[in-house]
Amino acid sequence: MRHDWNSLLSDDESFKFTEYSSDLYPNPKDVSRYLNDYAEKFQLRIRYNSVVTNISKRDNEFRVTVEEGQPLTSKCVLMATGAMEENIPKIEGILIFIGLQYIP
Repeated sequence: MRHDWNSLLSDDESFKFTEYSSDLYPNPKDVSRYLNDYAEKFQLRIRYNSVVTNISKRDNEFRVTVEEGQPLTSKCVLMATGAMEENIPKIEGILIFIGLQYIP
């Protein structure tokens, strides 16, 4: 058995990504379907494609200001901005392979 690194953490042990795919690197459609089902099952209130102009925290609550609409409050905030550029560390003597290509 391999480690299941694609499942999201939850108290519901039965909701695993392995029910969607057994691939180590799954198809993006399977990932999308799993994430949407997860959000629906746990009734997550997710705001997509929002331009955040400010995040502040008072006591144990975040206040997120967005360009469109009322400010949002939450006990936790997840920012999924994606990688802006590839991050290859500069370490003397490191060997890096991407696919079949060696990068000195």
